[in-house]
Amino acid sequence: MQNMGNNHRRSTRLSSWTISVAVALFAVAPLTAQRGSRPLGVSSFHGQYCSSMGPRGWAVISENPQRAAFGADSVSSDGKAYAGYAVFSTIAGTPMATPDAAVAMHLSAMGAHPATLGRRQQLDRNTFAVPYRNDQNEGMAFYEVFPFQGGAMILMRQAAVSPGQWRQRGPEASAVARSMRCNVPSVPAAPDPPSLNKKPRANSDGESDSEYNVWLEKEYYHDPATGQNYWVSPSQDWEQNGPQGPGYYTRNGNDVTKLVSGYAQ
Repeated sequence: MQNMGNNHRRSTRLSSWTISVAVALFAVAPLTAQRGSRPLGVSSFHGQYCSSMGPRGWAVISENPQRAAFGADSVSSDGKAYAGYAVFSTIAGTPMATPDAAVAMHLSAMGAHPATLGRRQQLDRNTFAVPYRNDQNEGMAFYEVFPFQGGAMILMRQAAVSPGQWRQRGPEASAVARSMRCNVPSVPAAPDPPSLNKKPRANSDGESDSEYNVWLEKEYYHDPATGQNYWVSPSQDWEQNGPQGPGYYTRNGNDVTKLVSGYAQ
């Protein structure tokens, strides 16, 4: 990823594609909302090949398909949080000869901004996550490796923020990156590995949060009347004594609405 102050120029370099998802529960700091937070309204945004969900103002700012690689960048309205999607391969006889080395090169902006990588976590057989920091940004990278004879293809998501903003903005960037889906030209679509799929979690009244994902500590709920989608945090937003019983609520003045599980299409 290039300098965060130069968003639109990042699309010209492969390093701008190093955008996968942050791994809150496997990283050095948990991605939880601030106490007293409420469900956050989100909506879809689209590019030519990619789409995602995020707070108002997020947008896909670059997509760059090539013969054997693809990358897309998205950015928040204030330019301090980034997310995206990348597909690239190892290159024998170069500093990108192995999957880990290729990921490290991308997180270092192809050597322009050397990155310090944290401890790599293995989430599944060929699925990994690693925190990183360079002089331009900090974040988390998730990547899945698809071996082939003589090398490997890598599908990577990244969540990144301006230095010092991870605790404040990391959850937002992570959720946007986690939501990102791309129809990649010439590259078969790959589902999330089992370790990232939805997993039941019981909230305080014993009810299972069927849409909860351990990757983010967030799940989708929606307003059944308006169709507005929300991100909720089970550890922060659950109201045991809500006006309509336990659940997640959104408030607009004196109006209180209990949200429904899942997201509205």
